[in-house]
Amino acid sequence: MGFLEPRLSLKVQQKQILTPGLVQMVSLLTLNKLELIDQIQQELVQNPVLEEGTEIVEVTQETVEHDIDLGAEAAKAAALVKKLGEIEQTLRSKNYENAEAQLKDLVRDYPREPRIFFALAKTASLAAADAIDEDLQAERLNRALGNYRLAIEASSPETDRALISRAHEAMGRIHAFLGNNSEAEKEFDEAIRLGAVAGGAFDAAVEGKKKLPPANR
Repeated sequence: MGFLEPRLSLKVQQKQILTPGLVQMVSLLTLNKLELIDQIQQELVQNPVLEEGTEIVEVTQETVEHDIDLGAEAAKAAALVKKLGEIEQTLRSKNYENAEAQLKDLVRDYPREPRIFFALAKTASLAAADAIDEDLQAERLNRALGNYRLAIEASSPETDRALISRAHEAMGRIHAFLGNNSEAEKEFDEAIRLGAVAGGAFDAAVEGKKKLPPANR
């Protein structure tokens, strides 16, 4: 009958148990921001006892909207680069009027974009080079100067140093051609002051200044 005797045994077992709360937390970690907002809103509808943490939802929504804005800005910038490339081809065919019209249309969509003003200035300068009438040539060159100035004003000294350098150097060349040597020297000096910026016009500005009459050197 020994087999009927009561015995006491101790068995130790280690288990990892995920509570319903932990399971929910893990599942939430796999969601992206838009899905998370949708999930929170669904839970609020299904369980009226829950209270919405407005600050968390607002911050999350702001983050999502910011990311969407960044994506939209990147797409807009890419569209601008593509359009400027197309206009560059138009300039090569010397269709200056068409190029200028397209650039003016772009200004409406990108009102503070320095590259558009720079392209407008370049267009006017190229058109002036092909002009036979001196008055027309001077008018186009002055229009180029105005657009180069707008390009500089719209530029950021932190991110657009090359464009600023090239604009100052181009203005220096135009002033030198028009006989405004003191103004030309100022513009060359501005380009030189920026230094040898990658993609800039430091060397051209140095050479341009050397070609000015001795009184301006």
